[in-house]
Amino acid sequence: MRTIFVLVFWMAFVANAPAQMTAAQWKEDLNELTLLLEQHHPNPYSRISKTQFDSQRRALERDIPKLSDHEIIVRMMKLISGIRDGHTTLHPVDPNGFNHWFPVSFYKFSDGLYVVAADKRYQELIGGKVLKIGNASAEAAFDKTADLLSADNDFGREWNTFFLSSGDALAALRVIERAEVLPLEVAGIDGQPGKTTIAAVNLPYSLEHRFWGEMFPPGTSKMMDSYVAGFEKSSLGEWRKRDLKQQAHLPLHLRSRRAYWYAFLPEHKAIYLHMTHVTADGRGEFHSFHEFYDHVFKVAEENAVEKFILDIRYNSGGDGSVLIPFLHKFIRSSRFEQPGRLFTITGRKTYSAGVMLYDLMLKHTNTILVGDPAGAPRSSYGDAGTFYLKHSRLQIDISLVHWQLTNSADKSRYQPVDIPAVFSARDYFSGADPAVDYILSLPGRYKSLPEILLEEGGAAVKREYTDRLARYGKYDWWKVFDESAMRFAARDLMKAGKRADGQAGFEILLEQYPQSWRAWRDYGNALLAAGENGEALRCFKKGLEINPGYDEFRARIQALEKGK
Repeated sequence: MRTIFVLVFWMAFVANAPAQMTAAQWKEDLNELTLLLEQHHPNPYSRISKTQFDSQRRALERDIPKLSDHEIIVRMMKLISGIRDGHTTLHPVDPNGFNHWFPVSFYKFSDGLYVVAADKRYQELIGGKVLKIGNASAEAAFDKTADLLSADNDFGREWNTFFLSSGDALAALRVIERAEVLPLEVAGIDGQPGKTTIAAVNLPYSLEHRFWGEMFPPGTSKMMDSYVAGFEKSSLGEWRKRDLKQQAHLPLHLRSRRAYWYAFLPEHKAIYLHMTHVTADGRGEFHSFHEFYDHVFKVAEENAVEKFILDIRYNSGGDGSVLIPFLHKFIRSSRFEQPGRLFTITGRKTYSAGVMLYDLMLKHTNTILVGDPAGAPRSSYGDAGTFYLKHSRLQIDISLVHWQLTNSADKSRYQPVDIPAVFSARDYFSGADPAVDYILSLPGRYKSLPEILLEEGGAAVKREYTDRLARYGKYDWWKVFDESAMRFAARDLMKAGKRADGQAGFEILLEQYPQSWRAWRDYGNALLAAGENGEALRCFKKGLEINPGYDEFRARIQALEKGK
């Protein structure tokens, strides 16, 4: 019996041992990787030129003989991530995968990289700011590992702290000397720096781990019972078993990471709906997602809810086909068609079908975007197919479909938000939530600047514009206001004889959108109607500089100059 056990153990060891790869085999796999990408991706060179990609591929091919297997893998991962498509990623799976994992999780807040969760043996590190990882600064270590996972934009890249927990990745990148030991320098909650080392756990790479969230371990679910997060002293295994009532002491965004759940907040006359995965399946007492949201809207109607908060900041996707009926609930609701009462919170993890959801909300409702921009633009690639390289058996996911959710001219890498709400480490660990807290603090409905102009006049909109610039002006991804909405509001006020109010709107409009020829046209026409010919002429000339092919500008300019 003992002999059989040893034989079985030896066979299992051999089956799981890394394949012995030659340089020629790695080169074959590299060529196959390129061929698969070009055969199946709709346009792999839309965000990187083929010349750049080929140059990096040739450099890797030349270096293969002098690199270790794991060094080759991280170079291949970086090559693929360079096309900037979050659905197209190379995974370090067995038999050549990454199997050394440190039981500690990191998150990049606005004020730096922090330890957010860890095994109980290292829980004193939680809440500490990371200063050094191995021989690199926290920022340098993040930059090296972030590019191993693909991301559609810089916001999605900020989510990529996953491989900071990988001993194999850090060793291959020469951030640490050995894959088994992680030297860390962390400034504790008292601000004092301290050094420690963390031992690796031997676990296979799993594709789903990178989607679990900042508080989860990098390894399998077996680690849950010994893993602790910054918001809860009990283990994550115990936390997951609790129902929502038992988690009521936590901030809303941390109460659960199940696919969907909601809370009715009677003191705020608000509904908070948290959705981390798009699925038709039932959860808890609900047999289906459809039954769930029917119930939520019934509660909203019965309790005269005034604010609806849809939180999809941790939504990494799922089945987009279930979204249309959900959207119809908002469209049919007279309660939430009113501007300033419906809010959608997005963030760096909002991705794939999560992006489809907020795109639908923007197109068909009066929702207000709060938080950080999503981790992918509204037009991107997806519906990935899975392939395996011949010799290494590494897994490559490749997008098969281009989702063009906006117009074909839209090349933007992110969707601006109306209300920035950025997490600092202090917010997170203290239980504050800049997004939800702000929404619930609003005394009434939220008003856009064009709405303030129409309802309260020019002086009021200038005051609020100045205030919002002071609060949010540092974010280049903040949407100050919609160009068309402000233009129509200012134009209508001028037509109604409210010249001072309309002029205030046009001044703000042209400060934010100086290249809008439509704004110069409408302002010029309004001034012309008011008898301000000189100022109107200036507007038409400016508009003609921006759009030389617009004949109305030439006609207006000729008529005004002829009449002088």
